[in-house]
Amino acid sequence: MLAGVLTSCSAPEYEEIEDRIIYLIEESYEVNEIIFGDGLETYERVYEPRITLYRGNEKNYYYYELEDEELGSIIAYRGSTDYKADYAYLLVTEDEREGDEPVFVGSDGKYYYSIEYTEKEYDFYYTESSPAGYDYVKFDSEISSIAQIKELAESVYSKAYLEDVVYETLFIGAVSPEGVELDSLNARYTEYDDTELGTVLMKSNDYEKVSSEKRIFKYDTAEMVRPSNKNTVNVTMDTYLESAPDQIVSVRLTFIMQDGEWYLDSPTY
Repeated sequence: MLAGVLTSCSAPEYEEIEDRIIYLIEESYEVNEIIFGDGLETYERVYEPRITLYRGNEKNYYYYELEDEELGSIIAYRGSTDYKADYAYLLVTEDEREGDEPVFVGSDGKYYYSIEYTEKEYDFYYTESSPAGYDYVKFDSEISSIAQIKELAESVYSKAYLEDVVYETLFIGAVSPEGVELDSLNARYTEYDDTELGTVLMKSNDYEKVSSEKRIFKYDTAEMVRPSNKNTVNVTMDTYLESAPDQIVSVRLTFIMQDGEWYLDSPTY
């Protein structure tokens, strides 16, 4: 009778669960990137240029300003009646350009030079009504809802670990003891009801990631350690970060039995 009790409580042999452990670790990398790392790709926060009418003495022009990372300030313009014409471009400088004649010199002392320029094209433009602090997750992303993030995460990590440790900061945000939401710890992902786009997934643009790179596990060094039983298994393994393969660190991972299957109960980053 005692032998039966001990058998029912004993941990499995490592070889019995080795394939599942390796599978969970390998699958965790994608999950880690979404919930602990850089997160889902979002559209760059670029606003559609605001076009202004300039009334000249002989002709009126529509123009807008843009900033180039290398060249600096640029003005795009075309005649108010030239609806089909391409925009022309002026480079705005504080100083004269040697060997180049400015189109004109402004009353502010700045020089305006005609240049050939090709604007960078963007797939999406934000508007003034776009929520501050959050960027739109790209619409062609395979993950487009909180439910899908949870489904992916729960294919690798245990529900207990996710619900107790991860989901609050990921989808709810930290809350102070008085119940006031902290601006610096808003939820990383939120679903936003956009008047034109419908319900869309957005990602915080000031959330500090926890994991910055992939941790590689040396599976041939795996060793099951105490405490381990039929419902919980602890395994140690030598690991290293991709950027430092010579810096070996032993990491302990916990796996728990859930619905007849093993799941990670600790992070692999």
